[in-house]
Amino acid sequence: MDCECFIQISSGFQVEQALQHMTQLDYVILRPALVYGVADKRSLTPRLIAAAVYKHLGEMKLLWTKELKMNTVHVSDMCRAIWHVCLHGQRGEVYNVVDIGNTTQGKVTDIVSEIFNINHDYLGTAELLTDKDLWLDGTKLMKTGFTYLVPELQKAHIEDVLTDYVQMGIFPKSLLS
Repeated sequence: MDCECFIQISSGFQVEQALQHMTQLDYVILRPALVYGVADKRSLTPRLIAAAVYKHLGEMKLLWTKELKMNTVHVSDMCRAIWHVCLHGQRGEVYNVVDIGNTTQGKVTDIVSEIFNINHDYLGTAELLTDKDLWLDGTKLMKTGFTYLVPELQKAHIEDVLTDYVQMGIFPKSLLS
């Protein structure tokens, strides 16, 4: 498949494989969940933009179900995790950076729908479009002594992202009322 997400996964895996052959290189690998927070452009922000559009179009319909798992991690914890594994990680190890919030599509959509005052529904899982959630296990990182300052996604964190975009003049404040 030529889907961008699969190309990125494949490229990342190829890098991980190549690193294993560089025996003199001291490295650790971090696999981040959906990183969200101020300045996020790629993980949850596209959902915010879609919700703003649906404020005018009506009910937002999403693929799959509310149970679809979506690992998340706040940007501040991601930055802290990078520093932490530099000091406490084991050479050549792979660590998943995933908060402990057990985030699902339903939780994210409930927050976004509340912020934009819109309704939403799910189209369900079609036989040919099975939901391909990826549930990462972050316990290995926590066993190194890492703790999350932002253990789960909250409405306030999404509002922080939107407030930042409004202050920069790249998101209309009128859509938030």
